[in-house]
Amino acid sequence: MSELPEVLSEQQAVRATIEDYVEGARTGDFQRMQRAFHENADIYGTLYKDGVSRLAGPIHILFDFVDATGAAEKLEVTSMRIDIAGATANVRLELDDWQGMRFTDFLNLVKTEQGWLVANKVFHQWV
Repeated sequence: MSELPEVLSEQQAVRATIEDYVEGARTGDFQRMQRAFHENADIYGTLYKDGVSRLAGPIHILFDFVDATGAAEKLEVTSMRIDIAGATANVRLELDDWQGMRFTDFLNLVKTEQGWLVANKVFHQWV
C-alpha cells in the first residue's frame, strides 16, 4: 500500500505536463506547449484535411502549426488515460474541436531531470 501515494504523485506530474500541451493548444501559446515536450521529440500522424496526408518529423511541426493557426479556444479533452511504468508513461487523449477537428493522441513520456516530458506524439484525425 505504500506505493499508492507515489503512483498518484506521478500521475499528477504527468497530468501537469499534459496540461501544458493542451493549454498551449487552447490558448495558441506554442511556447507553453513546448514546455511539455523533450527537445528531441517527434510527431507522426494522419490528417484528413484537403485529402489524406501523413505527417512525420520533429515536434516543431506541431509548434509551427499552433503558432500559425492560433488559439483553439473550443478545444476539449473528452477522455484521458494514463499508464505509467517506472520512468515511462503513455497517455491517450481524445481531443474535440481543435480548430474544428477531432483527434486521438498517443503521447509517450519519459521522466527526466526536468520532470515528465513527451518524447513522441502519434495521432489520428477523425473525419
